[in-house]
Amino acid sequence: MKLRTKILALTIGLIMLLGLAVVFFVKTTLTQTLLSEFRENSVFQTRQLAGLAVKDLLTENRLGLQMLIDDFRKDEEKAKYIFILNSHKEPVAHSFGEGFPSALMNVNSIGPGGKYSIQRLDTDAGEVIDIAAPILDGVGFVHVGFTDVPLHREVDGIVALILKILAIVLAAGSGAAAVLASVITRPVRDLTETAKAVGSGNLERKAPVGSSDELGLLAAAFNEMTENLRYTTISRDYLDRVINSMIDMVLIIDGELTIKSLNQAVENQLGYSREYLRDKSYSILCGDKESCHTNIKRLREENGLSNIETSYKTKSGALVPVVLSASLIRGDDGGPGTIVVVAKDNTEYKRSQDNLYESRQLLVREHEELNKVFKKVEIAKKEWERTINCVGDMIILTDDDGGIKRVNRAVTEFTGKSFQEILGNNWDEMLSESGLEATTLYAGGTELFHGPSKRWFELNSYVYRDSDLDFSGNVITLHETTEIKTITEELEKRSVEIEEHRNKLKKALEEISSLMENVIQKKDFSIKFYNPNLKTKCYELKNCTKKDCPCYGKEAMRCWKVAGTFCGGNVQGAFAQKYENCAICNVYKEATTDPIYQIGEHFNNMMHILKVKNGELEAAYAELKATQAQILQREKMASIGQLAAGVAHEINNPMGFISSNLGTLGKYTDKLTEFITAQTEAIEVITKESATNVSSDVIPACRESFSNKDTGQVRYESLTGMTEKDTIEKVQELRKKLRLDYILKDVGQLINESIEGADRVKKIVQNLKTFSRLDEADYKHANINECIESTLNIVWNELKYKTTVEKEYGELSLTKCYPQQLNQVFMNLLVNAAQAIEKQGEIRIKTWNGNGFINVSISDNGGGIPEDKLSRIFEPFYTTKPVGKGTGLGLSITYDIVKKHNGEITVESEKGKGTTFTVRIPVVEGR
Repeated sequence: MKLRTKILALTIGLIMLLGLAVVFFVKTTLTQTLLSEFRENSVFQTRQLAGLAVKDLLTENRLGLQMLIDDFRKDEEKAKYIFILNSHKEPVAHSFGEGFPSALMNVNSIGPGGKYSIQRLDTDAGEVIDIAAPILDGVGFVHVGFTDVPLHREVDGIVALILKILAIVLAAGSGAAAVLASVITRPVRDLTETAKAVGSGNLERKAPVGSSDELGLLAAAFNEMTENLRYTTISRDYLDRVINSMIDMVLIIDGELTIKSLNQAVENQLGYSREYLRDKSYSILCGDKESCHTNIKRLREENGLSNIETSYKTKSGALVPVVLSASLIRGDDGGPGTIVVVAKDNTEYKRSQDNLYESRQLLVREHEELNKVFKKVEIAKKEWERTINCVGDMIILTDDDGGIKRVNRAVTEFTGKSFQEILGNNWDEMLSESGLEATTLYAGGTELFHGPSKRWFELNSYVYRDSDLDFSGNVITLHETTEIKTITEELEKRSVEIEEHRNKLKKALEEISSLMENVIQKKDFSIKFYNPNLKTKCYELKNCTKKDCPCYGKEAMRCWKVAGTFCGGNVQGAFAQKYENCAICNVYKEATTDPIYQIGEHFNNMMHILKVKNGELEAAYAELKATQAQILQREKMASIGQLAAGVAHEINNPMGFISSNLGTLGKYTDKLTEFITAQTEAIEVITKESATNVSSDVIPACRESFSNKDTGQVRYESLTGMTEKDTIEKVQELRKKLRLDYILKDVGQLINESIEGADRVKKIVQNLKTFSRLDEADYKHANINECIESTLNIVWNELKYKTTVEKEYGELSLTKCYPQQLNQVFMNLLVNAAQAIEKQGEIRIKTWNGNGFINVSISDNGGGIPEDKLSRIFEPFYTTKPVGKGTGLGLSITYDIVKKHNGEITVESEKGKGTTFTVRIPVVEGR
């Protein structure tokens, strides 16, 4: 490459290097700054989202959480995904559409007390930063996956702008560098042409020296070098070729331990270039600095080293073991001079030594393992022999010809011979000599009998093959079956007996089953199981002389069922006590000798109990019905008393202001009468009729009308003798004094209020009549909404002071029912709801149709019912109210009425939040 080009390239390179440095610095700094701000902003947004999600997560409002996620993603384009976990780390809302990736549930967990956590993840959508924040200290967790791709795009845009500016600067600098390089390189070109000539062999060519500057000095030095080269070229080339051809590494080092020259082997084996190592310190190659220092010291002391093991460091930092030899060539003044170092790569030798050492160690370990195995085999052999000798069965190992190779202790004990006496004998002959004879042959074995001891054995034979030991034969086992044989024979006998008893029992059970079916179908508790063994007369067998006994002189009968008799002198008590005594009764024993007939007598006794208990239950049921009717009537009377007080209160209010209005109207009538009388006299004066023309009985009447009934004083002055003008003024003055304008206006309001009060009383009476429905107690069609409304009006006095009633009536179908009874249901539920509210609360009534049922729910926000008491609230006489506040029959009656209508009533309640009763009445049509 030409110097001009180099200068130009150097200039361009410097500009580009400077530009790239600027770009790198700007990109790195800007990226770090933006990433830091991006993370802080992302953490802030995630924690803000966690704060917004608290309310919806606590109320389990999944729709609200999903809307919160959707709004956040609309406003934040960098959010790739969002999901919210509850305290159990289960997803409650996310932005993944239909499928939530389960792999995200356990990533980036937050420890206790952590404010947030950041983790970089690789996803299908690329690399994202997952930021997790807790919701209200562990109630839940918010995860937001942010992508920094937009941020990198912004940085890339800024870098692109800088690169454009750099390109402009580079173009301008390149032009200036080209002009400068042309001026500088002209002398260099002359020197280059001279160097080419010298390189081609023309050592007589001289470079022109045109100036005294550095280029001129360079040309003069080049001419001197050319002259010296004429003498040294042949010897140096030869020496370089020899050194570079060496396989071992060769280094020439001066007295200051600076590398001056090296051969090709150093480059090949250590990876350094000659240009890099030349003029570098020798210590750059030392793998062990301390060892290197020691070797140099010895070299200077001994003038040489031979076969020293050490290590060199490669360019990549790896250590290469070498065998080093060095010689010291001292200078003319006796100084350090030059050091020639020859190093041979010792890697393969070291590796072979290590492999050999490992092989030896492996052989030692294997030898030790084999010794352990041999010991274990010896122990296992002894354990197996002792185990076999502990087995009660006889075990014999034979060869293919039947010769005995080995037996266990059970064989020697049975035959009475030692192991040596048995070894080698034929096993079949040995067993025959011992008295064993084959009796039965079957698949897999032979049954043998030993006459002298009356013992039975089962013989089995197994083929034995062992290719490792080159041995084959058979394993013979003899297992004693004497006890099993005896038990089997006994079982066969018992099996026959059991089968006979089973058939007999089956027949008896079928008879009892038939009797039970008759009892079920006919409801006849006098049915008895026939016992043919019941033949003995009780009094004869017992020699009983108690002629007053119910069994005396009677044919055979079940005397153990008769209470109060004297059997054998033992007084019988209740039936349960009697049954215990029957076990020692001869009559009972003889009648129940066979278990079948004992079961039959149990059946007869059970039927007797059922007959007695059934009579008792019928009597108790009749008494219970009568008692229930009385209690129901009492509860109804209590409800009527409660309603009467409320209705009386409701009627007293309108009747009070009606009475007050009537009193006020009476006073207004007196004032109107007074004014009309005065007005009549004024008319007479105006028409100038003489006072004498007025009938003598009119004036006294007027005076009496206008007189104060309390004081007897006249409240007006006579108009006689007044002028027309004075008369009119006097009448107007009286009108103002009596406040007739106000009275005329107030009279209409008083009448309207009185009419409204009368209507209110009328409505209360109608609602009371509708509620009681004394004339409609039959089963008939009714509108449930009307029933609820009339009941509300009746119990309003119980509700209005501390509750507000919210009504949501649906369009209901007419259904056949007992309206009066349903009114009782709604009244009980409404009064209970009001009593459950201590101060102020709300009662909600809702009705709707559904699946052929009319549904009515009555809810309150009162104290609620404890969970442990919910299952008992419909029990009679059970109440959650304080003593004296309730009878415990209201909900019981309610339950009975609903069930009577083939409906159902359910309750849901939570302590401190309220209770909801839901009544479902089937829609019944028809006439």
